[in-house]
Amino acid sequence: MPTLSPSQQTVCDSLQAVWSYHNLFQLWSYSGLGRTTMVAELHHRLGGIRLGIQDFVSAQIGRDPTAIEDTIYCVVRDALQAADHVFVDDWHLLADSMSPCGHYPRAGYLEAVGAAIAALATASRKRLLIASESGLPQSMNSQCFPQGIGEFDVDDYRHLCHAYGGDATGTLDFEQLYRFAPRLNAYQLREVCDHFVRTDVWSTDSFIDYLRERQLVSNVRLAEVAPVRFEDLIGVDDVIEGLLKHIVMPLENDTLAQQFDLKPKRGVLLLGPPGTGKTTIGKALAHRLRGKFFLIDGTVISGTDRFYHQIHSIFQLARDNAPSVIFIDDSDVIFENQQEHGLYRYLLTMLDGLEGQSNGRVCVMLTAMELQHIPPALMRSGRVELWLETRYPSTAARVELLQRLTASLPAEIAGFDLDSAALATDGCSGADLKRLVNDAKTLCAWDKFQGHEIQPFSAYLLQAVSSFHEKRAEYHAAENRGRKQRANRPAWFDVATGKDN
Repeated sequence: MPTLSPSQQTVCDSLQAVWSYHNLFQLWSYSGLGRTTMVAELHHRLGGIRLGIQDFVSAQIGRDPTAIEDTIYCVVRDALQAADHVFVDDWHLLADSMSPCGHYPRAGYLEAVGAAIAALATASRKRLLIASESGLPQSMNSQCFPQGIGEFDVDDYRHLCHAYGGDATGTLDFEQLYRFAPRLNAYQLREVCDHFVRTDVWSTDSFIDYLRERQLVSNVRLAEVAPVRFEDLIGVDDVIEGLLKHIVMPLENDTLAQQFDLKPKRGVLLLGPPGTGKTTIGKALAHRLRGKFFLIDGTVISGTDRFYHQIHSIFQLARDNAPSVIFIDDSDVIFENQQEHGLYRYLLTMLDGLEGQSNGRVCVMLTAMELQHIPPALMRSGRVELWLETRYPSTAARVELLQRLTASLPAEIAGFDLDSAALATDGCSGADLKRLVNDAKTLCAWDKFQGHEIQPFSAYLLQAVSSFHEKRAEYHAAENRGRKQRANRPAWFDVATGKDN
């Protein structure tokens, strides 16, 4: 028999203690917490018949595919007739095969079968345990003695790792491992231990590094994110220091976090004009935190059918991998849709820590260009505990950015006055500078393509800057006209149709 961890042993002992007082039992848990192991252990202790999904699949072969409930009833009935104790595992897989979301013709009939099975166990005075990752039919649930399987604690980690990795795991600091990743399941612990059994290089730091790289699950594919480091960012030193101090250090430095009882800030607002590096900072944070970083951005489209399902899934992943960071990019754009009250309430719950201890280990980080679209309740009462502001780069920062952006220019145009270019680009963001350099290179290449004389690169850059400022002025003028028109509309103007009612 597999070795049980302390908490698994406690669950089995608890069920065995009340086994003679009830007929119907439910054993419930999330995946990976040893449900099947405990079913096998109880079967070993008490005897009887143990049924798994393979038994039901085998019995269903050749039968009517639209009457799966009949197969379930017959298999359980026959087992109850043959033994005093029957253990059914993976009930959720059976229930999912008859999901009402599909086209199964007898959706809901499982309630009747559940009632019949419960009545059969009670009338025959047999003992029936059903193990599942989800709820049972209400007709059974109301008669069950429920037993849940809780999450692992430090002793479970220590015990299971020793079972999988042997004496070499004695060098590991399980308190530190548990603080770093408190919601690992048995599958994950076994996979990590198997890796180190093969390499035979055991240390707490290497164990944590492996978890970051392979086992902690983020919704961000880092291979698809530009490899930005904090050291690569220019002109946002105060922002980077704030993130390192209030988020990265509590997540990465376990010694200091434990000594000073540090936790990442519950809520962080990164506010600034477009193009000042908010999303780039998020990319750098993603690479720094790896499996501890979860992203909600424009790919999670507000107002669509799957919006709340995606939001819920991302928050659940963050809780499962806590301590962690949820990065909501352009949150003001999401909240600009006044119908997003569900997300607003969900964030309030998260920031107030009302759903459990793990939420206190999840930092929600918002970026915004306009503060006016973010619900005021999110900003008060200490929910967003840290405000960081990105600004347009200073003259010195623009010199450094331009120097970096033009470092690979062809030799024939490489030399130009960086200080003059920095002065000419006053009021430009880092994204603007990148665009202007690319526009200048395009102008230069166009002259070369047409056979014209090549000018100094600064001339092309100043031409690009002049065009940029003209277009920006035109845009702001059009935006101001639009604001005035909206302000002067009569009350009966229909925004949807653009007509007077």
